[in-house]
Amino acid sequence: STPTQPAPSFSRTIAEFAENLHYGDLSPRLREFARYHILDVVGTSLAATRFDFALRALSGLTALADGGSNVVLGMGAKLPLKDAVLMNGILAHGLDYDDTHPGGPVHPSSSAFPCALGLAEFLGRSGREMVAAYLVAVEVATRFGIAANGTIHKSGFHTTGIAGHVGCAVGAGHLLRLNAEQLVYAQGLAGSTASAIAEHRADGAWNKRMHSGWAGAGGITAASLARSGFVGTRKVYEGDDGLFRSHAGAHIAAVMPEALTAGLGDTWRTEEVGVKPYPVCHILHACIDSVLVLKRKHRLR
Repeated sequence: STPTQPAPSFSRTIAEFAENLHYGDLSPRLREFARYHILDVVGTSLAATRFDFALRALSGLTALADGGSNVVLGMGAKLPLKDAVLMNGILAHGLDYDDTHPGGPVHPSSSAFPCALGLAEFLGRSGREMVAAYLVAVEVATRFGIAANGTIHKSGFHTTGIAGHVGCAVGAGHLLRLNAEQLVYAQGLAGSTASAIAEHRADGAWNKRMHSGWAGAGGITAASLARSGFVGTRKVYEGDDGLFRSHAGAHIAAVMPEALTAGLGDTWRTEEVGVKPYPVCHILHACIDSVLVLKRKHRLR
């Protein structure tokens, strides 16, 4: 009998998906999703530019920036590539108005778009290439959030910051035209920098606002190192010391790792991501809608 080949790692399957994807493969529905959600994330970013957290973030990043030619959205400033990605991510996620997949929960566009925009600008890539990279990053981050199944949140981490790291590593790798082996490395390397503690929930600190942008900068770093042959771990998700064990902790039994790759390339979980009508956590939206219905029905003042 012929010995059976071991199943490829999750990162390998994701890598082959990203390596082989081209803008021409994207359905009209996905292209429309990208246009709509990019418009949404740019709008939420522009809305954030006048807030104190945005001004202080730009001040802090500018103080250490040595030149740079990447655009900061709506603030009339330019920064080095990864600083601009961090800053734009802070703007995108800073008001908690960015799109959401409830499965993680994860906010994919606030890391995927600053990453794709910044790197495409830096490399001189086309808008179509940027859109393809953006959608790849959204898909991987969304699938990671679904696979995590709420466990990372329960373990004291902000899922968006973890999911965004691996999503942006693949999206950046797509723009850098990495091959499948390099894309595996990129995901592995991003696993080592993926952190986003959720202690901000206790004291209202601003940590959460930087998680998406940091994921974008970390993903670009991982992809660039991988392109140069810096070797990353191959089982970053399912390994004995991989992301699910480290970040799901005691809740690991509830992780659904197969969701990372089930139907990948045929079924786009990206299409399940929704925009927010209100700038609060999506689990509160039904409560707000209910209060508004009661207000109208009973003419409450």
